[in-house]
Amino acid sequence: MKRIFLLPIALLIMLGGFFVTPNHAAAAVCPSNTNAIRVVTRDWNGELLPGMNVQVVNKLTNPDGDPYLGPSVLAQATTDAGGQTSVLCVPSARAPYAIKVYQKNPTFGYSTYWDIYEGGNTEISTVDVMLGGFQVIFRDAQGTLLKDIVFDVFLQSFDIDGKAIIDVTKLNADKLVASDFNTRAFGNAFVYLTPGSYVIRVHGTGNSYFYLWNQEVNAEEETYVEYLMGTMRFVFEDGFGRIVKNQKFTIHKQGKDVRGNPYLGTVVAANLSTGEIGKYDAHLPKGTYALSISGTGGSRYKSYNYRIAPEEYKYITYRMSGVRIVLRGADGDLARNTRFSFASQTRDALGRPIVKTTLVRSRTTGEAGYVDVYVPAGEYMMVVGTQRLTQIDVFDKQFTSVDWPRTITFRPSAELSVVTPIANTNFIVRRMSPRTLPSYLGAVQRVTGVYKVTAENYRRSAYVVMTASQSNLEKFDVRASRLKMAYYNARTKRWSFVGRRYSSARQVRANIPAPGYVTLVASY
Repeated sequence: MKRIFLLPIALLIMLGGFFVTPNHAAAAVCPSNTNAIRVVTRDWNGELLPGMNVQVVNKLTNPDGDPYLGPSVLAQATTDAGGQTSVLCVPSARAPYAIKVYQKNPTFGYSTYWDIYEGGNTEISTVDVMLGGFQVIFRDAQGTLLKDIVFDVFLQSFDIDGKAIIDVTKLNADKLVASDFNTRAFGNAFVYLTPGSYVIRVHGTGNSYFYLWNQEVNAEEETYVEYLMGTMRFVFEDGFGRIVKNQKFTIHKQGKDVRGNPYLGTVVAANLSTGEIGKYDAHLPKGTYALSISGTGGSRYKSYNYRIAPEEYKYITYRMSGVRIVLRGADGDLARNTRFSFASQTRDALGRPIVKTTLVRSRTTGEAGYVDVYVPAGEYMMVVGTQRLTQIDVFDKQFTSVDWPRTITFRPSAELSVVTPIANTNFIVRRMSPRTLPSYLGAVQRVTGVYKVTAENYRRSAYVVMTASQSNLEKFDVRASRLKMAYYNARTKRWSFVGRRYSSARQVRANIPAPGYVTLVASY
């Protein structure tokens, strides 16, 4: 709504029955041959609005009698803390006038006021304008107010049928109203615009964006926009379940190759950190994402298939695999401040373990006598003094413990854990395809996978713990009291039942004296 008031400088004032005579000339507020104009700006509630930009331009008329803006800016100012401009002295010869009011952009999104009173240089023509627009608030997917969120506003484009074009690739970047709106410490922002349709592009984590299409602004009205941003909370923990603080990671868009295998696509946000609090909240639009997580010595974990829907909240805990290295002296005491090196392992043409990439070079165990090395699943080796330990297996989301020079403890899966003496060189456990069990074991039902146990030099018994999942017991309708470990001894070429059953834990634990196969069965 346009409010136009005339505030005469020369007023007839009646004081005690006497009048100011018309012979006294009014004081000029602008030079001769100019018109005095002041603009007052208000928000949709009628509150005075500072910081609005004002331009006075010449008003032209087309052959159909419709007004349009001339090319020349005749005067301009910004409304002060009181919501008004200074007095603008506009050349009378350039009348009639129009007023443009805008918050940031004089090209798009400005409001126009056409009928401006021309009061000469002794009367101030006050144009009182009320603006419409957005109040914008953003929250995470749990409803927590987000602050310092940056967003952009574009003009909404329409097709020839008048339907809004909702397509990121067709967003008209040339019709950007402004790109630096910010909700700041208050958690909200006000955007003042001429009536029309707009696109709000919200900056998410990294270079991601949310798009709020076809947002309508009406004259002198508030359009309230409150949006929940999809949120992924990332927490990293070690193989013992402890939170890893200050963990660095990168978020990627996930791609897929021609065979449907995922890969790390375009970087969305790099070098993020969970900080001392141990978490990071990423605000991401709908999509599928992948993680690249920093490990020790430049190693990196890769994790895929993190999907999020609009306005969805996901709590993601990623367990980092690795190796806890404990070094001891000849007397069995902790070897504090002892140096070691650690490397990823590959094999030469003859199948012998060799260094692939050195990840830790001459690091010490410190006063604690141990070090945790964070590395993805794979094969590794270490060197202590002149001695080398090869075939340190690390499995996904599990920690392997090396208690030098005693044992290696690792967990190939949730159903199997192994402790092997280091004397068993190049000790390997791998899951195999199912094996047919001999009839002399009686009626049995296998309830875990089959694992092959081998070593280059198998000198001492390895300790094996096998655990049946509750779901498998229910699937095969068996009780934990019937569990047995079936073991094939590669030296004797015989299967047998070995170990001791712990029914309450759904486990059987056994010493395995030679290479072979192990599996957990239910005996009937």
